[in-house]
Amino acid sequence: MVGDTDAFTQAITFAVGPVLFGVLGRLADAQFGTAPLFVLVGILAGFGGGAATLYYRYQARMREHEDNKPWRKLAHAAADAGKTVIR
Repeated sequence: MVGDTDAFTQAITFAVGPVLFGVLGRLADAQFGTAPLFVLVGILAGFGGGAATLYYRYQARMREHEDNKPWRKLAHAAADAGKTVIR
């Protein structure tokens, strides 16, 4: 996950979704004549997608961070040896 750890990349990820889906919603509104409906739906979908992306990236980084802790390495080594480890 190179490049997704800095704040600028995270801000762009969170900002591009609503803008992109808002523009697509505007085009759909112009096509179907449903003034603000698809713009609002697109913006909300963009925010939801951006928030979900940031959340899952954060969870993956924390899982990776936790796996490198000494107690996790000990638990993995014991599990590989077939021993029961109390956590």
